[in-house]
Amino acid sequence: MARFQFRLETLLKLRRSEQHDRQRRLSEAEEAIRRLAMQYEDLRKHQIALQQDTRQLAAPGPLNVDLLVQAQRYESVLQVQCRALEQQIALIRTERDRRHEALVAASRDVRTLEKHRDRLREKHRHEQLQKEMQQHDETAGQREAVRRQREKRCSA
Repeated sequence: MARFQFRLETLLKLRRSEQHDRQRRLSEAEEAIRRLAMQYEDLRKHQIALQQDTRQLAAPGPLNVDLLVQAQRYESVLQVQCRALEQQIALIRTERDRRHEALVAASRDVRTLEKHRDRLREKHRHEQLQKEMQQHDETAGQREAVRRQREKRCSA
């Protein structure tokens, strides 16, 4: 049986490589979101701790105005940093979604080529079986013709 040769194998390899690259890029975006989310959580923990410290500074008794002012300034800085991280996370999520769509498209391209290859392979296999059957039929026909000629000779 003749060996099946998919003419678009190089294109399929390129599409798989592109799919792998898009998967890697999607993973990078997800990792960036994870890191930024961890930073955001750390900032939120600092904010909560600072708010608790500020409440203690404002407790009845002697009041240290300088420390309260510093705490409020620091809390403002933390709020700005939290907003900046929220914006970065939103931008990267948008990019991640775009990369996910690109991965889906690349995967669809790969599947399409693989299905095409599989259909051609099956068609090739079917054609090869047909040829083999035809050869077997021809061989059987030739044997039958030889057998008939022998019978004619023997009976004559």
